[in-house]
Amino acid sequence: LTAVFGPQWNRAPRARLQETSEALYMLVEEAAGGRSTRAGLADLIRQVLHLPDRAGVTNQDVLDLGALALEASSDDLATAEDLAV
Repeated sequence: LTAVFGPQWNRAPRARLQETSEALYMLVEEAAGGRSTRAGLADLIRQVLHLPDRAGVTNQDVLDLGALALEASSDDLATAEDLAV
């Protein structure tokens, strides 16, 4: 959890953290399209953070996605387009 949500993950309400984690996982799986989870995560980050298609994804990008997801509403976690800033 720390890799995605940073050290503050333990401050989030447990139910919210679980809901957010599950929603993000579904978005990653969808973005992966049968490829590795790592590839799906990178593609999701690029889409949500509006990075170039082949841009490298950093640890900070992962944390930014996690922070954005924790602040998002349930509706905003429905699709990558909804989560995109």
